[in-house]
Amino acid sequence: MEQAPHYTNGNPKDVIQLQRTIYGLKQSSRKWYEKLTKELRNLDIHPLHSDYAVYHLIKDKDILLMAIHVDNSTITGSSPFLINDIQEEIGRIFKITLLGPISWLLRMEVTRDRESRTLTLSQKTYIDSLLQKFNMEKCKPASTPLDPSIQLSRDQCPTTSEETAEMKKFPYRKLIGGLIWLTTGSRPDLAFAVGSLSRFLGNPGMTHWKTGKRVLQYLKGSRDYRLTYNDPNSTSGLQIYTDADRMSLDNRKAVSGYTFILNGAAISWSSKQQEIVSLSTTEAEYIALTYTAKEAIWFRNFLSELISPIAFPLNIYNDNQSAISLAHAELGQFHARTKHIDIRYHFIHEKIKDGMIEVTYCPTNEITADILTKPLSSHKFKPLIRALGLISA
Repeated sequence: MEQAPHYTNGNPKDVIQLQRTIYGLKQSSRKWYEKLTKELRNLDIHPLHSDYAVYHLIKDKDILLMAIHVDNSTITGSSPFLINDIQEEIGRIFKITLLGPISWLLRMEVTRDRESRTLTLSQKTYIDSLLQKFNMEKCKPASTPLDPSIQLSRDQCPTTSEETAEMKKFPYRKLIGGLIWLTTGSRPDLAFAVGSLSRFLGNPGMTHWKTGKRVLQYLKGSRDYRLTYNDPNSTSGLQIYTDADRMSLDNRKAVSGYTFILNGAAISWSSKQQEIVSLSTTEAEYIALTYTAKEAIWFRNFLSELISPIAFPLNIYNDNQSAISLAHAELGQFHARTKHIDIRYHFIHEKIKDGMIEVTYCPTNEITADILTKPLSSHKFKPLIRALGLISA
């Protein structure tokens, strides 16, 4: 260990104990969170147990919510007077800048149309900067992120030192890193493509690089897409879809996908390779149901804290009748065919029995999560984009 540059205190070889948190240290973010939480608690603003980055205050009949991302915060509530009072209180503790009604957040554009009662999230500007960064501003648009006729595999990775050295010329990691932020923010349609390409970050081949550029071509043609949420008083409610596919990856591990649709657009989504090799489609779908149930339980707890306790089960839609029957069956009923399945994947069965989750059949062409499990042709891909709530400006 060495003392900080330009700082001398006694013997230069002495180790100095830091008395105050400074920017850039490993524990600095945690110390900042502890300080922020302490001060907000003094104002009777407490973090939710289901999400420690979301704070809430209930005062009389009014509610106030704060979402924190490091030193960025969005605040909303039922009373403008309460919001102003809290902002003034926080301003006495920290140096803050009030930016008015939300329009930009974490490189996402937020647009509100009060007349039509819609809210949209867009990353068009970020997409433009990404295309410029990789010299793809004038590329030919593609209709889908992936070509269904090309399966990515490790056989396409470099096998010689010459091939590896050649691939180091291409900024593959930077490309995937840029796409991940899009996938996380407002573009669930990219989730499967980016997840597939991320498997080759350690040793990408030319096929993987060209496929990454195809994703940029797709973004070129879909840069205007934005998640559009409709009237919160509509009757559409929460819709949860889950799906799995055993043939989209070369290692034969299935890909699970789920999407939560609320007020006409996706609010949560996932495309994830399963941890084990499933022996049947039923088993893959059953595991996917468990992944989805975990998110549904969290979402149930989150809404219960924000609004009021939810008494009814959340409904998960799936297109596999066998997996649905297995989830509803008594444990041990299909022992001969399911005895090898790890006990943790029976989580879905327990939650159905407790009345927290329900699983319902839905035709395959209506399962929105299908877009998160495999590459699709254009005529199948576009309807699912609209089902996710992605609408062109």
